[in-house]
Parts: sequence; structure tokens; C-alpha cells
Amino acid sequence: ASKSLEQEEESLTPANTQDKQNKVVTEDDLVESFFSGKQSKIDPYWKEPLSKLSKSTARALLEQLDPYQCPMGYNPSAVPRGSVKKPPATTAAGKKGSFLSFCRQQKEEYPQCVILVRCGDFYETFGMDAIMLIEHLGLNSMAGKARAGCPYRNIQPTLNGLTQQGFTVAVFEETGSVGNNKLKTRFLSQIVSPAAPTYLYDNWLLGGGDHTQHGSLEGLPPSRPCVGIVQTAAGYNLVEVSLEERSVAYSERLTAEAVACRLAAYPPADPLIFIPSSDRDHGASKGQHFPFLSN
Repeated sequence: ASKSLEQEEESLTPANTQDKQNKVVTEDDLVESFFSGKQSKIDPYWKEPLSKLSKSTARALLEQLDPYQCPMGYNPSAVPRGSVKKPPATTAAGKKGSFLSFCRQQKEEYPQCVILVRCGDFYETFGMDAIMLIEHLGLNSMAGKARAGCPYRNIQPTLNGLTQQGFTVAVFEETGSVGNNKLKTRFLSQIVSPAAPTYLYDNWLLGGGDHTQHGSLEGLPPSRPCVGIVQTAAGYNLVEVSLEERSVAYSERLTAEAVACRLAAYPPADPLIFIPSSDRDHGASKGQHFPFLSN
């Protein structure tokens, strides 16, 4: 009993209390905290992409995110790392009718999409969506904050980079001013996905982007089918769904070599769905190599 009392007294010493106060919060701890609270507005879908960030410029922005402010995690009062400026007491950013407010509303509607909104000559986004642009496309943050964008002429390469990483993007365009208040209206023009990565709006088909390619699909990324593979005792069954062609192709009893050739000829959209046979010891969860996938 005396030993337990001594241990309890030792745990309450100022030195130990100070150690707890000085505990370093890592970036992994930050990501975990974003999804641990019941009041967090960030969709759980983003936990994995945020935990896999590798670029220091992207990871440094994690400390600016606030999961309780909005589903993008953007805090307009956050101060960039190393800045000597104090956070403003109040800010007009995010108020009703503002650009940030519109982006937040769209994130609520499409919580698992990257939100890209046209603003003049740029497409912009905030919070964790901006961090994805910085991580996967090498874009710079705006003024060191969790905000980023791309020139409107670069919209297709930007979408290519995101969809190749498995992300789906909701793209919003703007129209002319309304009345005398010079406010612009914005609308959802297209949801671009790994299965349908071509952006068909003004910048390409209507010539608003590269006028030398007006009305041409040349050079644009091809659509990719959604693919599911089922392993059976007789071989592999392959299901391919083309969203653009609105067609479904089904093949049965394929060998691993035949599946590999099919995937090489028509690369699938992410994710590739694989259902092992009942006698397979859950190989997908154990990370075993599949014969039809390249190393």
C-alpha cells in the first residue's frame, strides 16, 4: 500500500506534470484529433489522405485546420507557422454570401469530393482540399495559409493529378454579376472522377481554355472503367462498368494472365474491387500479391 502511495505521489510531482504539459503534439496526433470529437464536421473519408501526407509544406498546414469550423477544416483566423502576426479578433471571411461561405456549403453537399470553385482567372479551394492540391500537384499555398488554387487554363492537368490519386472533384463555374451588387452566381458544372476524368465544360469543349484545341478531345485523358474482380474455383470473373458509354461488360473464368492483360489494356479507375474466393484466407487484408497485378 505504501508503494502505491509513493507511486501516486511521484506521478503528481511538478516535474511529471510539466512533462505532460510539454508533450510534443505530432502531425499524426493532429490528424487523429480531427476525427476523434463528436462535433467534428470533417468527413471520416479524409482521415486516410491526411494521414498519408508526405510533403512538409502540406503537413505544416495541418496545424491550421479546425474540424469544428466547417467541413473543409479551414480557419480564416489561423496564422501561418513562423508568422509574427497575431490572429485577427474578427474576420469577414466565411460570412453569408462570401466566397468562403459558398465553398463551405458545397463541401457540405459533397463531403467526399475535392471542391474547386472558379474565382476570376483561378479555381480555388480551402482547408484540407487545398492541402491535397499542395501534396499531389506541388502547388503553393496562398500567403502560407490552407488555401490554394490553379489558373483556369490548368484546370484539366489539375484534375488529372487529383483523379489519378483516386480523388473525385466537384468543379463549380461562375457566371456574370447579378443586378447592381456585382455579385457573381456559381453553379456545379461537373463532378470529375477517376472513371470520367475529362472536364467537358467551357475550358475545353467551348473553347474557354486552350483555343487551339477548340471543340477537340485530342490530348484529353480517356475515361476509365470501374472494375470488380471475383475469384472463383474456376478462375476470375471480371466486371467492367463504363460510365461514359453506359455499358457493362462481364467475363467469366479468366486466367490471371488474361485479367492482367485486360487491366493493362484498359486501366481501371480507383479503387479496383477484388473479392477473393471463400477458401482464400482473406489475402486482400493481408497484403498478399495478386497474380493479375503488376509489381
